Amino acid sequence: MTTAQITASQVKQLRDATQAGMMDAKKALVETNGDFDAAVTLLREKGIAKAGKLGAREVTEGRVGIATNQHAGALVEIGCNTDFVARNDDFGRFVDKIAGHVLQHKTRSVEELLTQEWADGGTVEDARAEAASSTGENINITRIAYLDANLTTGAEQHGVLGTYIHGTGIGVIVDVAGPDTDEVRTFATDVAMHTAAAAPQYLTRDEVPQDAIDAERDIYVKQVEDKPEAIRGKIADGKINKWFGEIALVEQPWIFAKDRVGKDLTIEQYAAEVAEKVGQPVSVRAYARFAIKG
Repeated sequence: MTTAQITASQVKQLRDATQAGMMDAKKALVETNGDFDAAVTLLREKGIAKAGKLGAREVTEGRVGIATNQHAGALVEIGCNTDFVARNDDFGRFVDKIAGHVLQHKTRSVEELLTQEWADGGTVEDARAEAASSTGENINITRIAYLDANLTTGAEQHGVLGTYIHGTGIGVIVDVAGPDTDEVRTFATDVAMHTAAAAPQYLTRDEVPQDAIDAERDIYVKQVEDKPEAIRGKIADGKINKWFGEIALVEQPWIFAKDRVGKDLTIEQYAAEVAEKVGQPVSVRAYARFAIKG
C-alpha cells in the first residue's frame, strides 16, 4: 500500500483540533495514512488528544453576523479566502445584510436562502456571486440559523433571546424559555457569552448520538486496559459522564460562576437559581453557535 505524503498543513490542522504535540500529530497521521478522523481517534486512544474540543472542523476565514428583533434572531456564517476580506467593512455590511434577510424571511437552510429574492434584485445567490466577483474571492454562505423565542406548544411558552458576538469570528444566539424579566435576560446573555467561550456540541446529553457515545466509551475502555477488568467499565462510565459535562451545554460548568456568584454552578443549576428568583420555570431551549478559526 502506498504511504500518504504528510504535509505541514495536515499536521497543523490535527494539532489545532487535538492540541497534540507536533511529533505526536505527525506520527498519528503517518500511522493512519493521512486519515484525519482516524488520526484523531488514535490520539484519543493514546490519551494525547484533548476531549471536548473536537467537533466539526470550521471554515478558515470568514465572518459571522447576527440580526435580531423583539423575539427572534438570525445568525449567519459566510466564508472567504483571506483575513483581509473577512475584516473589510463592505464584506461586514454584506454579512449583516444576509443576517437581516434571514431574520425577515425566517429562513431555515442555506439551500432555501440562495433561491430567495434579494432586496436589490435577483436572488441571494446572485448577491453572493456579485460579492465574490467584487472581492475576487470564493464567498460562500456556509451556515445559517433562525431562532424564535415566541414558540407555542399547547400553552404559551414565550421566552427571551440572548446574543453575543466576539470580534467578527464567533457568534451565538440562545433561546431561553421563561418570563421576560431582567433576571432572565441577564441569564440569556450570560449563557450566550458562556457558549461562545465553552463551545458546547449539544444542548443536552439526550441529543448525543448513541454511536458517538459508544465510540467514546470504546476509547475510554482502551485508555484503562492496564486496570483490572472488573473496574474498567465503571471507570469508562465515569469518564463518559465527565465527557457529557464538557460537550452538553446545560451540564457545562458556567465559566463566570465563581466571579459572579462565588461558587461553582452548571448552566442547568444557574437556570434553576434564576427560576427560583422569578417564580417561573427557566431553561435553555435551543442555541446556535458559529465560529471561524483564523
